[in-house]
Amino acid sequence: MPYIANLAVNESYRRQGIASQLLLKCEQIAKSNGFERVYLHVLAENKMAQKLYSHNGYTIEQVETDLYSLFVPSKRRLLFVKSIQS
Repeated sequence: MPYIANLAVNESYRRQGIASQLLLKCEQIAKSNGFERVYLHVLAENKMAQKLYSHNGYTIEQVETDLYSLFVPSKRRLLFVKSIQS
């Protein structure tokens, strides 16, 4: 299962399409290796990242809640997925 982790763009270079290009390249690599979906996590409070991923075709597959996130809601994560099949 291809999983994108720790995608980050320096603050001074944001809003220039760099993150979208990085996502696309990851998707191309996964697809060339025979995978049909790509996954990533984002913190539930990170609305800008959620907007980026949604804009690039990712959808929420699961809202993850564990014991830790019940006590620290800011640590709740969302699992996003995108189908990359032809």
